[in-house]
Amino acid sequence: LQTHHIFTNVSKGELAKKEDLLNAFATDNQTEICKVILEKGELQISEKERKLYYESSFKEIANIIAGMCVDIKSKRPYSQAMIETALHEIHFSVRPRKSSKQQALDIIPRLKQHMPIDRAKMVLRVECPAELAKAAKEKLNEWVDSFELERWEENGDLLAIVIVEPSYFRQIDSLVRSPTARGVVDVITVRQIVEEKIDITEVETD
Repeated sequence: LQTHHIFTNVSKGELAKKEDLLNAFATDNQTEICKVILEKGELQISEKERKLYYESSFKEIANIIAGMCVDIKSKRPYSQAMIETALHEIHFSVRPRKSSKQQALDIIPRLKQHMPIDRAKMVLRVECPAELAKAAKEKLNEWVDSFELERWEENGDLLAIVIVEPSYFRQIDSLVRSPTARGVVDVITVRQIVEEKIDITEVETD
């Protein structure tokens, strides 16, 4: 807080009149009014600050998209610069009241109409206890694209490394890590599988 004075026009240095304060805040205690403004008011920023905010948010959104999406033809990730160019081409505008991640998720469908892009697959390491393993395997058969590893332990536990659409992650996580289960779901990577076929010898399976 730079000052406890209340202005009607900061740039002109015009202070608010006592009667105006009473009408607006029901008090002329400027310290208390400052607290109300800080709690409920909207931050006024300069045009330069606003521009920097939008530019920073725009780049952050592009970076998020580049990290979660791939070219569906080459199966390779896009660079942030390529995503920024595409966002400009579809006239994307930053929405300050939404998080960068949510804006990234929201704009992907529009980008899909403009370029060959889609969410990258996830590679998950799934451990299922014996009492859940068979039922979980049936569900995994429905949800996953492929099994890179399927290993049944002597005690009946299942260890699997699967490739799956990101939209199925919550379902798999809820199934395997339910309150009555002792399963584990780890994200190995989102990008490795689109760059080259995953080498399961590099993944710890003990």
